[in-house]
Amino acid sequence: MLAYIRERIEHINQAMREDPLALNEEGRLAGEAILWNLMALTDSTARLSDEVKKRHPEIHWEQVRGFRNLATHAYDRIQLKQVANIVANDLPMMRRAIDMELGPRDRGHERDS
Repeated sequence: MLAYIRERIEHINQAMREDPLALNEEGRLAGEAILWNLMALTDSTARLSDEVKKRHPEIHWEQVRGFRNLATHAYDRIQLKQVANIVANDLPMMRRAIDMELGPRDRGHERDS
């Protein structure tokens, strides 16, 4: 699961590199791709073990799950500013935590989920 989450983060970063305005204007395909990857990522965090979550208290896991619920059930209320804030401020921290979990030898294999 950790490797899958890292892939989603990388897809989001790639979409931002390819279309830096993706989260500035409604209707951009890259913005929709970012939102889909963010929803998939947040959904996947629910399957992480409690041990992984406890090792990374700097990540607000309940808020991550809350975003997933909002994105799934109240997507019409999501604002691109919120998504841009998550991408800029929260994903780098999550990426560091995932990299710490997978370690340099296990980049292609999950150690713990």
